[in-house]
Amino acid sequence: MKVSLAVSLPLLALASANGLAQIAPAPKGVPVPSTTVTTANPSAVKLTIGGPAQTVMLNGTLMDRITAAYVANLNGGKMTTIQAALLPVTGATQRQIVLTAASSAQPSAQPSTLSVVVLARIGSTALLLDTIKVPLQLDVVAPVVLVHRDQLFGAAVSAVLQGATTSFTSCGTPSDHVFAVTLPNSPYAVNGAVPRLEHTTSLTERAEYLRTHSIDPTDVFNLAALANLTKNAHPSPIPHTVAAVRTCLEPFSTSNWSFSGATETAGAAQITVSVRFPTAVFRARGMPADVTGAFTALNIGLGWGDNITDLELPDFLYAMPTYEVRLPVTLASGKISYGPAQWTLKQPTGSWQSQFLGLSSSRSQLEQYAAARMTQVGVEIRKAFDAANTRVAINKQIANRLQAGSGITNVVGLRLTTGDMWEIQYK
Repeated sequence: MKVSLAVSLPLLALASANGLAQIAPAPKGVPVPSTTVTTANPSAVKLTIGGPAQTVMLNGTLMDRITAAYVANLNGGKMTTIQAALLPVTGATQRQIVLTAASSAQPSAQPSTLSVVVLARIGSTALLLDTIKVPLQLDVVAPVVLVHRDQLFGAAVSAVLQGATTSFTSCGTPSDHVFAVTLPNSPYAVNGAVPRLEHTTSLTERAEYLRTHSIDPTDVFNLAALANLTKNAHPSPIPHTVAAVRTCLEPFSTSNWSFSGATETAGAAQITVSVRFPTAVFRARGMPADVTGAFTALNIGLGWGDNITDLELPDFLYAMPTYEVRLPVTLASGKISYGPAQWTLKQPTGSWQSQFLGLSSSRSQLEQYAAARMTQVGVEIRKAFDAANTRVAINKQIANRLQAGSGITNVVGLRLTTGDMWEIQYK
């Protein structure tokens, strides 16, 4: 942080605080020449904590009377972590001051003021202690190192994600209706249930299924009505309705967990991970029935089981969905960490394999079931990153790489520079 360097302190307090000689009052009526500082070169100084000294040339008048210098805080107190040393006198119009920031110094968080103490002589014995304003801006900054995102974040995250697997299904026998998320290098392993949709149709739904699933004489002359015929044998020449509906998620799994980037927006850094899946297939089953809702000859040989092959309802698909997980980067106790994970489904909507013949409310029910399962996948992936073991594993990998590559053990700041290079501030 750049700050303006200027302060005015009480003379007696200044002398006492710095252990200087007692002040003798100037004789009345005797003019006291004053030391003045007109410019500082350079006019802005950036001090690196524990880094090399910076020399400033002060220009003005009676510069040979300057006897001490120090950096003061807002209250005028001397800052012991910033040293200001005077170089020997070379003339009355110039004086050099050497500034250094000790390794115990902190980066600038508030304005600091460079105060120069001046000793002015009156006659042969009288002294007058004073302070002057120095036109200098002072930044105290942590030392930095540049690290590529792949070396800093990519390698660390990839090491933990290696071998990660995810699988979800609600088709098959009841024992198959499960999910599993595993990160062996975390370690993290969670299993759970995946529900499927079981729905008995209402009278209103059956009436609509009867209308849309059964052919009528006018359909023969209506190509639009027959558009679905070659895809799922509807409308059927045998009048029928649908008595029950079942929808399930076919085996949906991936081991494609990968680091995909690290970005910074409005000063906030975040790591991004992508979990890429093949197409999600939601099998939609419809149990055909006669117009009363009772089973019909249409269902003979089509066991209402797990591999039913009827064409009453089309499948619903999410093509190649990708879950993007964002890990907001934070700093705590000198270590890089990340906060609660957030996720986004990059393929947010699905599509029907063919025309859905039925009420829009029936169609929405199946779509909502599919969306809920896709949300369940995203939530379980997020939980994997929020798990304590995963946090510790990724944070430890980042810390180890910083220490091994640059010897850094105490991070005080980071920011994205040009390209994918990150500036790491450390102490």
